[in-house]
Amino acid sequence: MYVARQANPSALGDKPFIVLVSSRNADSAPSGVSEEAWKRLAEEKRQQKIGIAALSTNHELVFAQHSGYHIQPDEPELVVDAIQRVVESAATIRNSPEVTSSKQEVIRFLPACP
Repeated sequence: MYVARQANPSALGDKPFIVLVSSRNADSAPSGVSEEAWKRLAEEKRQQKIGIAALSTNHELVFAQHSGYHIQPDEPELVVDAIQRVVESAATIRNSPEVTSSKQEVIRFLPACP
């Protein structure tokens, strides 16, 4: 995946993309894992989530202030808001004059279906 992202860092183009990232520190380490290693792993995962936003040039990072690993049950309103904004943004893009005229051009050149 790393090599693919290096070759095409914005693979999603300008599609709307919101990444939710937890702001709260990781919970205590599981047995057999040092606290230091656990915190290092948690920070690495957090940085990966931040970096994945670059897959789209039309991205937004939302930091969940009161969430741990599971943002959905901790702050469901953030998840719902992010989904609504992506859907609205996609609908706006889809209905933009540029996209509408492109769709009309494609329709003009498609053969009639029997």
